[in-house]
Amino acid sequence: MKKLKVPTSYERALESLNDCLERRPPRLHETETEVLLPYVYGTIKAVVDAEMVLSAQVQTIKNYIKAFDDITSSNEKKTPQQRSLRVKRTQNSITY
Repeated sequence: MKKLKVPTSYERALESLNDCLERRPPRLHETETEVLLPYVYGTIKAVVDAEMVLSAQVQTIKNYIKAFDDITSSNEKKTPQQRSLRVKRTQNSITY
């Protein structure tokens, strides 16, 4: 069975941007504002959507890096015994 690929929000925004860029602007004799406005608006909206998706992904990556740095720095402050300490829960008691 072939697995269907679900496009990510970044891929959808990129497809939308490509669709807008591939559309041809209206012919020269039809260049009234009412005719060009939807084309320009669609292109700008696709660019803004792609930028929002990318900035959200960058923020997510920054959050992962910060969390990893926090874990790493807190582990460096601990002694080897503290790092290897594991807490096991049994029914009503905690075993170290």
